[in-house]
This record gives sequence, C-alpha cells and structure tokens, in this order.
Amino acid sequence: MRVVMDVTPLTVRRTGVGTYVYNLAKHLLAQSGDTEYAGLAVTKRRSELGELAGRMPVRRIPVPTRAMYWIWDRFGVPSADRLSGGCDVFHATNFFVPPTHRAKRVVTIHDLSFLAAPQYSSPRIVKPFSRLIRRFVDVADAIMVYSDSTRRDLIERLDVNETMIHVAPISADERFVPDLAGCARRIISEKYGILGPYVLFVGAVEPRKNLDTLFESFAAIRNDIPHLLVVAGPRAWGYETARATQERLGLGDRVRFMDYVPDDVLPALYQSADLFVLPSHYEGFGIPLLEAMRCGCPVVAADNSSQPEVVGDAGILVPATDVDALAESMLSVLTDETRRADMSRRGLERSATFSWAECARRTAEVYQALAGRLGPGSADVTHG
Repeated sequence: MRVVMDVTPLTVRRTGVGTYVYNLAKHLLAQSGDTEYAGLAVTKRRSELGELAGRMPVRRIPVPTRAMYWIWDRFGVPSADRLSGGCDVFHATNFFVPPTHRAKRVVTIHDLSFLAAPQYSSPRIVKPFSRLIRRFVDVADAIMVYSDSTRRDLIERLDVNETMIHVAPISADERFVPDLAGCARRIISEKYGILGPYVLFVGAVEPRKNLDTLFESFAAIRNDIPHLLVVAGPRAWGYETARATQERLGLGDRVRFMDYVPDDVLPALYQSADLFVLPSHYEGFGIPLLEAMRCGCPVVAADNSSQPEVVGDAGILVPATDVDALAESMLSVLTDETRRADMSRRGLERSATFSWAECARRTAEVYQALAGRLGPGSADVTHG
C-alpha cells in the first residue's frame, strides 16, 4: 500500500498543523511495515522536513498554495494522486480535500472554529471554509479528528455519519520534558532577558485565544504578584486589539510579546514558567496545554470545547469569559508552591496518557481499512 500525505504545512516556521503533520509522519514511518509513505507539498516556500528528510520522498509543486486550492476548487484537476506519483490513499492533512483519480481520501479536520465561533475567527478563514467544509466531509472516505469535541461538532453541525469519523488524539513532541538539568531559566534569561518569574501564554495572537480576558484577569492580580505575562506566538489578525487592551489596562512592560519562538527554545519557555494559561473561546485540541504539562508547568484553561479532554483533572478549568474566576485561579496557583508542585505532578501523569505512536497506529488502521476497500476497476474512477 502506498499512502501520500499533504506535507505543505511543513515549513520553517512550523505551527500547530505543521506539528501535527510532522509528528504523525514521523511515527507512521516508524510503524510502516509494508506501507510506503510519501509526501506532496504545494507551496512556493521551502519545506522543512527535519528528521523526515531522506526517509519520506516528497514531491513539491512550486506554486502558491491558495492558487492551487482555487484551481482544484474550480476545475477539479489535476488529481493529487497523479501529481504525487500515484497512491492508494491520499491524506489531506489540513482541511482542503483535493481531487483524486484513484486514491481513497482521508481528511483531518482540526476544528470547526469557523462554524462554532465565527465571531472569533478571521474572515479570511470563515468565508471560504464555511462554504467548502460540507463538500470536504462529503467527498472524503474517512475523517480524522483528534478530539471528541470536534467529532461532536461534525455530527451536530454538519450531520456527518459518525461511522465516518475516527478519533486519534495527538500528543506533544518528545522535546517537551521537565527541566531536569536546571538550564531552562538561564536559557530564557540569556536569550530574552527575562530574569524574573512569569505566566505564559503560547498561541497565535487572535481573538479566538481570548487574550482580552487573560489581560483583564492578569491586571486584577498584578499588584499581588511579581510576575510578567509572556505572550509567545505569531501576530495574527487580532494583534492590534490585544495591544490596545494592554495599553487600556496600563499593563505596560508587565506584558511581554515575543512573537514566534523557535522550536529549540520553546521547551525552556514552558519549563521556566510558573503557570501556563490558555483561556480560548474554542480549541480543536489545544496542544500547548499538553506541551506545558509535559514540561511540568501547571495549567489553567477554559472549560469549553476540547480543553477539558486534554486537561482532565490535572489543571484548573474556568469559564472563558469569567475574568474573576480566571484571576482567582491564577492567583491561587502563583501564591501556593505546594499547589503548583501537585499540579505539576498531575500534569506529567496526565500528559503521559497521550501518545503520537498511538495516534499513528489509529491513523494507519484507517488507511488499511480504506485500501482494503479498493476494488477492481477503481483506477478508472475520478473523485472530483
């Protein structure tokens, strides 16, 4: 069996979807058996394959990704499996399902934020994805999600047959571990000049991440703690709003925007933090929660969407818009060393239950099941 994955998200500045694609491919290759894996990248950007280089052949189509999406959407050609040299299964890893000539199609739906919380999502995403998502789930032969929350959203919002949906929870990269060597604070102080304690947020600076509530809550307790609030993540369409909130609350240099943090430094950023906070209005999974817990950092998160599935009883869950509850929870952790130690221990235990190897195993089972359904004459069928 030959499986081709869309590896377009594997760029130098890898974000959430790229992390998913990279780790899934890495662990699929480790379990490959008789299955041959290859990649297709439709992008003018340079692909960053990391450990996959030399292990997974990748064919890159050097055209803008959105231009190819438009061609596929408008004309239904060229087929993705022919572009990639032929395959039995094509895995569309980032929502968009291209046409195939013969291959069965698997699509990963990371979340339905553009339907569940459109007011917090970029209009550039809401309009096209709200229009196309129905067709994507209809033409797919199988749908992968990594939370029960997204599975429920697909059933309730798009009336998808639940037998089509396969849940394969993801994990955090192996790089995220406790700071056993005691080097993390030195790394962060030397690289970023952060010398004192801090509360950490990791994620794109956009309305869905609910930084306004985080800033309001932090402002309410700023006189009770010595901490900075460190915001690490790319500046998305809500950045100016977040900066305006920072100024309105007079937080000044108590908030540190760090933009994108390189992969090799990110573990130290979690390891050095006294608390990680993710008060999102909606998450398809919330992998920074797992990254923080794997590093032994206590977590506070919102009690909606997939976040309770990830945190379990290891952290504190609060309503996303409850400024007082978030402030009280943050303060209770930051001022109680015993509680922080207990949450750190429980977070390590909880995060150990998530495994990329298990995610890959469940995904490979879906590939195998679909390949087994390829019947005589299937090469003459074009899926548009």
